[in-house]
Amino acid sequence: MNTEIVILSFGKYRGERLQRVPVGYLRFLINCPVGGVMDANVGYDGTYRQLAAAELERRGSILPAIEISPHAIDRASQRLLDLYWAMRLETGDGVEGLYSWLHRLALAAWQARTNDFTAENGGVKFVYDPNGSEYPTVKTVMLAKRDPDSRRG
Repeated sequence: MNTEIVILSFGKYRGERLQRVPVGYLRFLINCPVGGVMDANVGYDGTYRQLAAAELERRGSILPAIEISPHAIDRASQRLLDLYWAMRLETGDGVEGLYSWLHRLALAAWQARTNDFTAENGGVKFVYDPNGSEYPTVKTVMLAKRDPDSRRG
């Protein structure tokens, strides 16, 4: 699919060539649900989803399987450090960092999820962007609630 002549007709980058749009906006276009708000506002029919995917492929962009938002990293650094210190992995390069730990747990939780918005893994609850089915984004994290029965000895 040729993306050289495509010019966006809507949104933040209206009038820009698709080739000049940042990777984050291309991900947004791919994740945009057909039948959602964009359809009503600009007649989005999913064509831009295919064009954005073709443009990412043309660029050879290597995207992470799951994105962790800055907010989620901040929350983890404030509320999950004890869990991180207990669960991090030793690697050949030293100790697994906070981002790598979150990414590993979030990806496993996403793959085993039972709904599109939340999942748990390793004592952490992950909340995902509901519009991120192709390129999921973790919006925030928190300690998973413990089962009251698990406290009984």
